[in-house]
Amino acid sequence: MVARKKTSTQEQEGQVEEVLSADELKAVSEGEPVESAVHKKRTVVVAEDESVNRMDLVAMLEDNGYEVVGEAANGEEAVDLTRKFRPDIVCMDVKMPRMDGIAAAGVICDENIAPVVMLTAFSQPDLVRQATGAGAMAYVTKPYEESKLLPALEVAMGRFSEINDLLDNVENTEKAIKLVKDMFQQNLSAQLALLRVTAPMVVLSGTGINDDLNSVERPVSFPIRDMGERRAEVVHSLAKWKRLKLAEMAVAPGRGIYTDMNALRPDEELDNIHSLYVDQWDWEKVITREQRTVSFLKQTVRRIYEAIKVTENRLYVEFPQIVPMLPEEIRFIHAQRLLDLYPDKTPKERENEIVRRYGAVFVMGIGAPLSDGRPHDGRAADYDDWSTPGEDGYPGLNGDILLWNPLLESAFEVSSMGIRVDETSLARQLEIRGQQAKRDLYFHKKLLAGELPCTIGGGIGQSRLCMYLLRKAHIGEIQSSIWPETMRTECRAAGIDLV
Repeated sequence: MVARKKTSTQEQEGQVEEVLSADELKAVSEGEPVESAVHKKRTVVVAEDESVNRMDLVAMLEDNGYEVVGEAANGEEAVDLTRKFRPDIVCMDVKMPRMDGIAAAGVICDENIAPVVMLTAFSQPDLVRQATGAGAMAYVTKPYEESKLLPALEVAMGRFSEINDLLDNVENTEKAIKLVKDMFQQNLSAQLALLRVTAPMVVLSGTGINDDLNSVERPVSFPIRDMGERRAEVVHSLAKWKRLKLAEMAVAPGRGIYTDMNALRPDEELDNIHSLYVDQWDWEKVITREQRTVSFLKQTVRRIYEAIKVTENRLYVEFPQIVPMLPEEIRFIHAQRLLDLYPDKTPKERENEIVRRYGAVFVMGIGAPLSDGRPHDGRAADYDDWSTPGEDGYPGLNGDILLWNPLLESAFEVSSMGIRVDETSLARQLEIRGQQAKRDLYFHKKLLAGELPCTIGGGIGQSRLCMYLLRKAHIGEIQSSIWPETMRTECRAAGIDLV
């Protein structure tokens, strides 16, 4: 994945390049293969430039139950084969052409693909230091002997497994969760100029302040005895409340607020990434009316993505087994163009295809009907602006940040965000959805009267982000919630302990 940079001219003129170029889109539509790796048990890549020595080593390994999946005569081949086959172990000769063994081991270990055992003709302290500095788990001197080689392989695989299993320890997991949450909110605040505020858990029913999300979710509600049994609702998210708060605080354009939002969503379909309990950073920022553009939306997305990348890099410093894997840049594509690329696939399948290829993608125009008459995904009419035309006439000033999750082998949503509705788009979207009656609600009346600022905002899942960065398979490894007993049984069988 090669990062593409803007030219100085583009930067000066404030232009935003089309992230997925015509050639790239053509390549995707023609179905160029995407590399996938299958991890097999006790597999080995052997890197040895001397063919006779390599043959002897391969024979010894195969006689002892190992499967040699790749043979390399130089360091570059060794790296390529290791990336391709992702073996359980790599046997790497030190002296090799094109790229020496220590340099090749360094690449493999930096990418955390497999443990490396170095093979050398000499037991030299400085060579050993170089090898271990590159990340090698063990070394064996020539000539190869089963009594030396096989224990070294087992030790190396054991050390590699121990390092990568560190986060299975509950205490370490909790420390890592705290680090992610502390670091990310600091980075997010700095990137977007946000002030932290305290948020409500409940809002009054009938005010229109609670978010409808996809317009189908039922809020958890209850009567308040001391207020004449008036009903309150547990929040779904805080998009509307934040906007009211910004107006109350008279926040200037270019600045905003963020808060910890805790919600209950009883209509969620419970699985490994969805729970009844939702915790996220809800943020909102005042913008000018002139900034209600796709270009500004993309600029904001890039800032959020940078905050995620900085957090991932800091996590690696504290937990070296979590090797950074996010691409240098996030790509952008409109939901309609995604449909055009994959007309025979479902929205989720389209997301998987594009995010598998590019690693990090922002899909725009969520909520607007596409050419097939259906939206890519649901959005309420009074939430994001999904109807205002943007680039190339495609509607929508919003979208989702999706990251490729190799553990789950799927696109992984970490944020829903967008430029919020203004007076014009709110009226239009309420009409499209046949919800004109909402015009009389408290929030909607204030917005239609021009009493609320133009804003951009969104939610970033706290447990979602921790789950992704800590390489967890189930959100229940991050947060405590309620799960069906069948799910708990399946997770236990897979070695996953839910909190």
